[in-house]
Amino acid sequence: MVNVMTTDPLSVAWVAGIVDGEGWVGMNGGFGRSRANGGHSPAIRVTNTEMEIVQGIMSVVGLGRIYYRSRDKKHPEWKSAYEWRVTGASALQVMCDILPMMRSPTKISAIKVLFCYYIGYWSSAKARRWTENLGVSKRNGIDITSLLMEMNKLLSVEIIP
Repeated sequence: MVNVMTTDPLSVAWVAGIVDGEGWVGMNGGFGRSRANGGHSPAIRVTNTEMEIVQGIMSVVGLGRIYYRSRDKKHPEWKSAYEWRVTGASALQVMCDILPMMRSPTKISAIKVLFCYYIGYWSSAKARRWTENLGVSKRNGIDITSLLMEMNKLLSVEIIP
C-alpha cells in the first residue's frame, strides 16, 4: 500500500468507517467538464457538526482541508457543520488506502469508477506526452503511476467477502 496515512491500522479503519457512513466520494464538477479547465477532480468529503471528528480525520490522513459550513437559511433548526475535503491526487491516495476496509457498496463502486476513469486517462497518449514534456509523474508529492498500479491490484481483488 502506498499509504500517506498513519501506520495505525485502527485509525485508518476508523477513517474508512467515517467515510463509509458519513462521507461522500465522487468527482468535483462531474465527469462532463473539461480537464483542461481544471473542471473536475476526484474528491472525498466528510461533513459533521462535531469539529473533533473532522479534526481527527485530518490528523489521521494528513491531507486535505477543513471548511466551516454555516447554517442553512432554509433550515434554521440545522446546526452549523465542519467539512473535511480532499481532492485530486491526494483524494486518489486516500481512496487507495481506505478501500480495503470499506463496506458501502455504493462508495466502493464510486471509487472503482473513479480509478477506472483515471487509469484510462493516465494511460492515454495525451497524459504520457504531458508527463514526458513536463517531466512530471507526481502530483502533490504522490507518484501517480505507482498509485494507479496499486489501485489496479485492489480493483482486481474482491473487496467484500
